[in-house]
Amino acid sequence: MKKDKKLLSQLFDGEIYPAESIGDSNKSEFKELNSSLASEKENLLKKLADDDKELFDRIEALYTEYIGQYGFDSFVCGFQLGAGLTAEAFECKI
Repeated sequence: MKKDKKLLSQLFDGEIYPAESIGDSNKSEFKELNSSLASEKENLLKKLADDDKELFDRIEALYTEYIGQYGFDSFVCGFQLGAGLTAEAFECKI
């Protein structure tokens, strides 16, 4: 993000990709979780029969789709809450 350019302009100009900053692989907690997940998945797949591997792949694809929808819904909810709070701040008379 450019510090000298307004956030709204950066978003409009396609310089900000909010979805890409979630789960940033540079953060140690995400690196550790991703590494553990990959390792455990590999261990499980070694033990599964081919039919079970196909079932696992279908479940994983559905879960990935679910997580994407959940992330989108969370983003929308947070955005709406933030916008609502901002609107209320301008209405507030002290």
